[in-house]
Amino acid sequence: MLEAPELDRDDTATEPGEAESEKPAHSLTARAVETIQANDIAIQRDGSTADGIIRFHAALCEMTGRRGIRDEISRYEAMTIALIEPKGDQAGQVFRGFPPDESPLRLEPFFQTLYQRYEERFVYGAPLLADRGLTTRLQWDPNSSVFARQELGAATWPELDFEPRLADPQTS
Repeated sequence: MLEAPELDRDDTATEPGEAESEKPAHSLTARAVETIQANDIAIQRDGSTADGIIRFHAALCEMTGRRGIRDEISRYEAMTIALIEPKGDQAGQVFRGFPPDESPLRLEPFFQTLYQRYEERFVYGAPLLADRGLTTRLQWDPNSSVFARQELGAATWPELDFEPRLADPQTS
């Protein structure tokens, strides 16, 4: 099993009534350290995923995939899960080994799936539902600052990875 990162002095437990300055460097019990280490492990040394992560993934898979205009309160149009490399050359990067390639929770298709579900949910082909406000499509104001990119820091904003649906300037 992989070991958890070393605990800083500020991360160790204090006994009731013990002053902060009296706190010993390693006041955690062996059982507490074992629990912390087990909970900090996501990927085992052999490359397999920890059971807790697999169970969480399975639960999220059951909650994704809502389609159409029904409000299924226990499902979402799209969900994703990502593990992040905590250290080393890839620190801060998405760990590519989980979830499995066939998972509906992969990060890569998340936004495309979300956009597709929006297209399916807010259909043009149901004008009566749109008139009742059930499938009305939202539209961007063409004069929005997000398009002008004149805000402070706008130069660092990522490029849009979708074609925005703009409102007719005559009706805005």
